[in-house]
Amino acid sequence: MNNLADRLNTTFDVKGAMISSVYAFVKLCQTGECESLNKDAKLIIFTHSAQIRGDLVDTEGSDSVDVIVDTIQQAQEKLLQDLSADITLTTQCHPISLKNVTIMPYATNGSTTVQFMQVFTDQIVGVSVG
Repeated sequence: MNNLADRLNTTFDVKGAMISSVYAFVKLCQTGECESLNKDAKLIIFTHSAQIRGDLVDTEGSDSVDVIVDTIQQAQEKLLQDLSADITLTTQCHPISLKNVTIMPYATNGSTTVQFMQVFTDQIVGVSVG
């Protein structure tokens, strides 16, 4: 392993993989292939401070949010490629990129809608569909 990007590519984030698996189920519901839930089903992420509803970003997609997140990921990869593999990692969690997001803080009754956000898997305590 020559750089930090290579080292990170060999790590496996189990929580991130589980979230991707749950979202695969969401997509089946949205396309009508699975009739367990409504077609307007969303991925729901629970953190210690809020409930977050949205869709995972498809970095192969062509809408503006997909392109923005893809550009961010490319910049991150370039930064990591320039760092030595000898650097000590403080965390190995990965960001989950979401689009069309509604954030509902537990401390208030309101909600905030944003076009996209990234949630780090170490902040996630649960995941659901609804």
